[in-house]
This record gives sequence, structure tokens and C-alpha cells, in this order.
Amino acid sequence: MVALDKQFAAAQVFVDGQPAAEFDNDDEAEVDTENSVTKYVEAVSGKEFSFCFTIKPQFDWKLANAVLGEAFTEGRRVGGRFVRKPTNFPLNDISMRISGNWSGSGVHAVSHKYVFSDLETRKRVLSCQGLALT
Repeated sequence: MVALDKQFAAAQVFVDGQPAAEFDNDDEAEVDTENSVTKYVEAVSGKEFSFCFTIKPQFDWKLANAVLGEAFTEGRRVGGRFVRKPTNFPLNDISMRISGNWSGSGVHAVSHKYVFSDLETRKRVLSCQGLALT
């Protein structure tokens, strides 16, 4: 999910601190819903990336007490953040950024940034020489 702009809520992927260019995949039949859209970004090996979710002041909270922004890569959930309904309605946007996960606790806590991994492809040739088929 990249540039979800559904009225007063938005989502954006950033690569090295800059908004990422988004692409559609015309080969796959993916269905956008009222609450989501699927887009693709170029994965450059070694580049850090993050997800940013924004709720604008005009957002209609209805009966919700919170909104959940979730981040997915390759169809797998990698993180999420709740934003509670403000008690005093803000004049500015409410934004949250997911840039990685944490492990450990206290002074031993470590931040693991999201980084595009190296993609290595190999041509694998299978040979049937010398095999007897029965």
C-alpha cells in the first residue's frame, strides 16, 4: 500500500526519506477495498524504507475510538500503529511512521530498520544425463 488517499486518511511509503514512486501491477488481479489499496514501489538493495500514515483533521471518526495503520510487505504484515481518537480535535494532521521493529527491552532494546534486501537470482539447470527412468 503506498499512496492511499481515501478522503481524509492517507498512506505513503518513503525510501531513504523521500516519497517513493508507486506502480500498479496490471498482471495481477488485486482488489482495492474501501479501506485499502495495493501499489508497488521499486526495491533498491540496501535502501531504507518506511511507512507513513496520516489522518487529517476532517477525518470522520464516527464511533471509532482508534484507527489502526498497518504495513505489509510481500503480503505479510510487518507492523502497525494505533492512533487514538483525539479528545480535543486537532487543527493539524496526525501522522505516524513505521520504519522498523524493535527487539529486546530496556537498555538492550535494538531498532531494526526496514531495508530492501539484495535480490540474487541464479539460473539453475537440471541435468537428466546418466539417469535411468523406470
